[in-house]
Amino acid sequence: MSAQNSTKLIGRVGNIEEKMVPLKNGETILKLEISLSQSNGKDKEGNWLPSSWYRAEVWGGQAEYVQKYAPKGSVIAVEGKLIQQLYEDASGNKREKYFVKVNDRDGVYVCKSSESTEESTPEPAAKASKSTKKPIVDLDTDELPPF
Repeated sequence: MSAQNSTKLIGRVGNIEEKMVPLKNGETILKLEISLSQSNGKDKEGNWLPSSWYRAEVWGGQAEYVQKYAPKGSVIAVEGKLIQQLYEDASGNKREKYFVKVNDRDGVYVCKSSESTEESTPEPAAKASKSTKKPIVDLDTDELPPF
């Protein structure tokens, strides 16, 4: 059995870049952070548990889709590869960072809740990316994105 690099995260959009970064090859990239809560969010004494934060990079049409339909605080599900990047900082120290490079096809699912309005409901993602299908999940029905 060969090892596969696959990561799936469901959480809330935290910091998100206001502008997509254009690359030399014509692609665009959008960087964001996703917050994941610990179990039910509170410990035995009722204190809030800290969230875990994960970086993600979304490319091309998927990036446009996220920028348009996933504002800060919205629930999002991403699927992709966990990437380790080694680099040197300005002081010459060796550093590393980890992030999820979201799959080009069907790697992003924006969830909606009962607070969202019809005006904010996303158009089919097929128009925004190469994907042919992008479900929008209603959080009030306990339905999870299909992974």
